[in-house]
Amino acid sequence: QADGTIFRDCNYVLIPEKENKPENLALIAELARALGARHVPQVTSEAHDRFIAYTSGLPHAVAASLMNSESYEKDTGMFIGGSFTDATRVADINGRLWTSLFLSNRDKILAEMDSFQESLCKLRQALEAEDAEALCEFFRGSEKKKGNDTSWQPLIYILGKIHIPWKSGGDFWKIREERYAALLMRRKSPWSLMTM
Repeated sequence: QADGTIFRDCNYVLIPEKENKPENLALIAELARALGARHVPQVTSEAHDRFIAYTSGLPHAVAASLMNSESYEKDTGMFIGGSFTDATRVADINGRLWTSLFLSNRDKILAEMDSFQESLCKLRQALEAEDAEALCEFFRGSEKKKGNDTSWQPLIYILGKIHIPWKSGGDFWKIREERYAALLMRRKSPWSLMTM
């Protein structure tokens, strides 16, 4: 079903190439705002990959790890509430697609995993020490950051150069580089890939 407000309050991220003219980028930014985009930042492909490693790669890694944990057993579903459901929503993924995405951004996702592990270790140390003040401070920190984050929106629309897994002949999954492509990520549906 068509939705005329699909881009309302989205983030439309521009990844300029060297050959792009400033006036063309400005035109695309104007178009994005006309579609309803709230933020239209411009970043390098390097910065884009770093942000996506944290905001997408890492959450998918955590979700898949939760589902693959030995703690998950046949009766676990009877004890699942909103927090587990939210944390594992993206665990039902296309394995071949996400293998390609992880390998194409390997170094930055590994770096985010290391950073996440450090944060989790801080929480573990506070819990082991029964340090209520440290635990409370840890949770206050996340609460404050989440409360102050006004840039997050249900949609992220990215224009630039990305890698697209595709099906062709006997070689089932390949990586094809498209100069102009768009990646639309919707909060309650799988990632959808489109070429432009």
